[in-house]
Amino acid sequence: MSGHDMKREPESFPTLKDVKVNDLSHQTESGDFDSKESDSTAPKVGIDVFFAKPAFSILSDEVQLSLRRTEGFDPELTWTKQEDRWVTFKTDLCVLIPVFLIYVCLALDRSNIGNALTDNFLKDLNITQNDFNNSLLIGHAAIGVFDIPSNILAKRLGPHRYLSFLVLAWGAVTVGQGFISNKSQLYACRLLVNMFEAGAGPGYAYYLSARFYRDREIATRYAYFWSANVFASAIGGLLSGHPSASRNAWWRWVVLPVHHLWGYHDGRRLIRLGMAA
Repeated sequence: MSGHDMKREPESFPTLKDVKVNDLSHQTESGDFDSKESDSTAPKVGIDVFFAKPAFSILSDEVQLSLRRTEGFDPELTWTKQEDRWVTFKTDLCVLIPVFLIYVCLALDRSNIGNALTDNFLKDLNITQNDFNNSLLIGHAAIGVFDIPSNILAKRLGPHRYLSFLVLAWGAVTVGQGFISNKSQLYACRLLVNMFEAGAGPGYAYYLSARFYRDREIATRYAYFWSANVFASAIGGLLSGHPSASRNAWWRWVVLPVHHLWGYHDGRRLIRLGMAA
């Protein structure tokens, strides 16, 4: 068969994630593989000591150029297993825990209207049960409509920027929920809150996997991340309680540690997290 008859497969380049650590075992600093058994007391290259150069060298020229322009990137970097574990631990502290807290707030925001219904919520807003059900329908419809577009924007604009904006936005709307007085305002708040929250769950899942964790690490982090729903359900009722004898629209209030308007405390906390992110 002549070379002209053969169809060339499209060229694809592996990423750093595609290079398995075990593939680098028994490798010297020069990048050559050593077939001799190493000293059992010395760190094993590729097992206890890792090199960035072999993985970097098989990337495309375009990717290599992009990485070289990244501040702090060193293609000659070496690191040990202990350093690798320490970096993962610091990533859990600085990334996973804040994302977990943000998702707890998201779950609380979605459920707090149900806790408010246990008081004089309908009477204070002069609405019926059907009006309340319609507000829930509007919120769920907003999630369905804006979920995919929101995550497309997160990928194009950068998740670190776009997701922070979402947290700030729905935190501000959550603050406004404490001041609603009629059906129209309720509908508007539920629409906006769920519109901004729609892309948060998948967006942060993408953020964790694409930016911070390797394939062998991400499953455990996803388990912690999604457990925020269960944690929020466990504490949501307690946070909505009001020990005061006053019955003046207590659904607007949350006690942590002093009285705040309902939704106001959650909103302030979200705004702070969004600014930190």
